[in-house]
This record gives sequence, C-alpha cells and structure tokens, in this order.
Amino acid sequence: MSPRIQMETDYGSRPAHPAVAYWSPGRRDVETQLRDLYSDLHAAQKAREAAEARVGHIVQQLRALGASWAVVGHALGVTKAAAHKRYGPAELVPSTSSTRQPADTQ
Repeated sequence: MSPRIQMETDYGSRPAHPAVAYWSPGRRDVETQLRDLYSDLHAAQKAREAAEARVGHIVQQLRALGASWAVVGHALGVTKAAAHKRYGPAELVPSTSSTRQPADTQ
C-alpha cells in the first residue's frame, strides 16, 4: 500500500492524489488549476490544428511552384520521404479497399 501524500494549502493539510501533489495551490485550489490547464491545453490543440493546416497549405504552394520533396523535407526538418508521406497527394496513397470490378462473363 502506498503512503498518502499530504499537500499543504491555505486551508491546512489534506490528502492529495500523487499526480497533483507537486502543485503549490497557494490561494487557488487544485480544481481551478485543472480547469485552467484544461482550457490552455484545448487552446494549444486548436492552435496546433491551425498551424498544421497552414503548413499543409504552404507545402502545396511550394510543390505547385516546383519545389522538390527534399526541399520541403529540409524546411520541415524531416526526410523527403517523411514529407511526402505526410503531405503528398492523397491519390498517391494506396487505398485499403479494392476498386477493381469483376469482369462480366455473359
């Protein structure tokens, strides 16, 4: 059985979950910190999605102007194969379902 961690707050000692024991709540309680962190994480995820969409758009523009996958990969800090795999045209990605139709035999 693991020992319970005690957290000092403005309201005295109380048992805390080990995952939140490193926080120093001060005047704010842990629940408020958790809400704020959740909100920050959500905003960061939205910013990441917007940035990823912008990167994809820029890659399309570079490729339309003739930039090689090596150049794109270098700018992104990845190999040309990795850049192509992530941002290459969808029609170059092999599909998982067969599109071939059986021949009619009449």
